[in-house]
Amino acid sequence: MAQGVKKRIPVLFGVESFSGGVLRHVVDLALALDPEEFEVHLITSSLRTDQEASDSIKLLEQHGIRVVLLPIRHGAAFPGDCMQIVRIARYIRCHRIAIVHAHSTKAGLLFRLAAWWSGTRTIYTPHCYYFHARTGMCRRIILSAERFLARKTDAVILAENERCAALDASAVNVARIRVINNAMATFRYQIYSREETQRAWELPQQNYIIGGVGRLCRQKQWRVLIEAAEVFRHRDDVTFLIAGEGEERASLERAIRKRHLEGKVRLLGHVSDVSKTYSCLDVFVSTSLWEGLPYAYLEADCFGLPMILPRLPYLDRLFQGESYRYFPPGDSYAFANQLLLQLEAMSVNGKKPEKTAKMSQPDKEAFDRFVSAHRQLYLELAERI
Repeated sequence: MAQGVKKRIPVLFGVESFSGGVLRHVVDLALALDPEEFEVHLITSSLRTDQEASDSIKLLEQHGIRVVLLPIRHGAAFPGDCMQIVRIARYIRCHRIAIVHAHSTKAGLLFRLAAWWSGTRTIYTPHCYYFHARTGMCRRIILSAERFLARKTDAVILAENERCAALDASAVNVARIRVINNAMATFRYQIYSREETQRAWELPQQNYIIGGVGRLCRQKQWRVLIEAAEVFRHRDDVTFLIAGEGEERASLERAIRKRHLEGKVRLLGHVSDVSKTYSCLDVFVSTSLWEGLPYAYLEADCFGLPMILPRLPYLDRLFQGESYRYFPPGDSYAFANQLLLQLEAMSVNGKKPEKTAKMSQPDKEAFDRFVSAHRQLYLELAERI
């Protein structure tokens, strides 16, 4: 190596489900890291790559990031999982990876075991612990696995609300926790007129547009929104929409047809530019059973939308004020009631749907802090090698 040239630090991101908030998090971070300081690699599953994932992989490769696809299955897949651990460990050794950064539960299991086997420093970002979604024996098994792996992990990155929930469950020792909240990359967003986006999607111009953003999957519990929409069946001034794609699309379409809500609830599919979705909404809603610190919440907040959210552990500490209403997760009646109250308040205050969308500027300093905190952690762990 030439004198004065500093060797780059090889960092491997490990992801199983390269979609939604995890995709956003990994792509934004990978592109923001200085390529003269870090050599970024990504291993993700070839079995869960939709159009958004494919586009993101091309973008990463254009910026010199090496992307490798392995057939990593979503659920438990022994002995296939053992084979993937061997392949990941071989990759770590072959490319002399200094730090393995695993994202979400399945990758957290495989990549941390491979890194431990290889003697490599590890970081884990759970993007909300999966044991929150389970009960009984299943929860105890997942929690026990998390506790074991936490002892083999150099640092666990959590949002503020996730930290409180993790400590309540004794999932990780407080000394290993690094609090880094998600943040919005400013380059992703722009303002569209409400009229423009509603016309493009053939939405009623003067209606209240109620909607959410997220994968069509069990976690998001969009059935709650569909069940609540029945309460508004005879209100011609309310339209619901969901922006996202996923494995539950067919079952959600059946649920909409069963309730004869085809004209009331719209599934938009994947929207490449999420700014268009937020620009046409009057109220943002989420019906998730569990979450970490979702980008959708940060985005809706940035667009100045009132929000109706499930009361998940400690989330209300981050989103406080008159713009936020909460309901018990899974309770479609309570969700509908909160929406009725929100629409009534908007009507009383004269806040009828407007033609111009409003958006506050994403906090660039927050995103800079997000990147800087990861950079400092990588440098700290690299010095211990």
